[in-house]
Amino acid sequence: MGSAPRALGVSYINANGERERAMIRKEVILSAGAYGSPQLLMLSGIGPPDILAPLGIPVVMPLHGVGKNLQDHCAVLFSCKSPNPSEDRKHRDLYYTEETGKDWKTILTWVVAGKGPLTSTMCEAGAFLKTNPIFNDPDLQLRFIPFFSEADPYFSLSDYSSKGMFFKNRSHRPSGFTIQSVAIRPKSRGRLTIQSKDPRMLPIIESGWFSSQEDLETLLRGISLSQKLVHASPLASYFGEQCFPSTGLSKKEDIIRYISSTCHTANAVVGTCRMGTDKQAVVNPNLQVMGVERLRVLLQL
Repeated sequence: MGSAPRALGVSYINANGERERAMIRKEVILSAGAYGSPQLLMLSGIGPPDILAPLGIPVVMPLHGVGKNLQDHCAVLFSCKSPNPSEDRKHRDLYYTEETGKDWKTILTWVVAGKGPLTSTMCEAGAFLKTNPIFNDPDLQLRFIPFFSEADPYFSLSDYSSKGMFFKNRSHRPSGFTIQSVAIRPKSRGRLTIQSKDPRMLPIIESGWFSSQEDLETLLRGISLSQKLVHASPLASYFGEQCFPSTGLSKKEDIIRYISSTCHTANAVVGTCRMGTDKQAVVNPNLQVMGVERLRVLLQL
């Protein structure tokens, strides 16, 4: 079989909780995303020895870059109420909002005719901007969202905790608009590790957001640009009271606290199985795991 470790198959737990194996004839192709792929590699003994050994996982291939170099687009929201909610409701069937997106008539229109708000991407308008003239490429993305959102959109996950909870929790929310600022060229780096040899245990994710001050500065400029946009013609007449961040947060340190406490992922996580040829690389340019035969990692590299 040669000196290099070789993938022979996949061990998994079926729906009945029983461990099974599927043997291969050619290769194992791992495509579990930026979180799942490094987790599965480490559970298989491929990763940093200082993480694997204390967990009792035999080190098959010591690759120190597994789980490192985590990169993500962190984001922050700027939300305003609508100055004319009744007018907004007249046009609610034209675009996606939290209300129309969950309405049974909207869903039926999409299923039957392929039309209506559910054909929307939700972010109907946006911009890629250089917030500093010395930059060669845009570092900020602005996304326009046609409904009012809390400062941290992931608070809304509680709305799905039980039947009917969504409409109950959302019924009191005002009509409005949101601009999301996204740091699209992050300098910050995070990492992912495992806490157990049990594959059912979730990994530990350290986002590393704002480990580089540059990313924080990008979002600060994003909030500032959003404020200028909503007060400029012709948008000014469509934006009402600013809610997030509160207009009472006028100092830079206040906005920094707002960003730090409400920043969230824009779902662009990459980097934890980095391609390359150096000591931190996990896969080579052919997506083959370094030093391991018949094993490739695809996507979210």
